[in-house]
Amino acid sequence: LLAAGPYYELVIAGIDSKLAATWNGLLPAWTVGVRFAAPGPSAELRQLLPTLADKRDRDGRALAYVCQHGACLRPQAESSALESELLAGWLH
Repeated sequence: LLAAGPYYELVIAGIDSKLAATWNGLLPAWTVGVRFAAPGPSAELRQLLPTLADKRDRDGRALAYVCQHGACLRPQAESSALESELLAGWLH
């Protein structure tokens, strides 16, 4: 997979069934993801994945962060934008 296209990390901060459904509907093998509730990741999760520390929802609205090599794109609140980011580089 690494040779065929980009590999992404996905963080969904907050509860949003549309964002989760977009990720679950694609089930992209080139993406590893984590979801957590609104106020941010638990202390245990932050300890395991320190890069999650600054990932939060915005004003009660869930956000999806698509990252590659530790750098994240602008957070997305819309499922269509998330889908586009997850498929970027894989549409051949």
